[in-house]
Amino acid sequence: QVAQHRQVRRDVRPLQKRLRLYTMEAWLLSKLHIIVKSAAEREYRNAAEAYLDLSIGKAAWPVGIGCGGSMLMEDAIGLHDRFNRNAQVKDIAFALNDDVTRKFVQALKRLMSCAQRFWPPEDPSKAA
Repeated sequence: QVAQHRQVRRDVRPLQKRLRLYTMEAWLLSKLHIIVKSAAEREYRNAAEAYLDLSIGKAAWPVGIGCGGSMLMEDAIGLHDRFNRNAQVKDIAFALNDDVTRKFVQALKRLMSCAQRFWPPEDPSKAA
């Protein structure tokens, strides 16, 4: 736990710096605001949903684009069709392509989990 604590402290520093210098992107700031506000109100389920929205987005994933898949799936769809479908998927969260951003978003998730342990919600249905 001590090592995780040190890692979270290290990974949150770039977030603190961006907030202090007002260099945070507006769309990212609005999503982080939803996460932090929900966690502060002990609405951990809403905070977890906002985290998922930030991390993977709300894109509708067409069938056949999964990470796994058998050869039969590739043969049925066709390799070229598969690449074309990948190009058509929109609204994929691209924020986490940046390692620094990905690390502080994951650190925020760890802090949410820790907050839920120390300050559980009064209503169990609000737990993540």
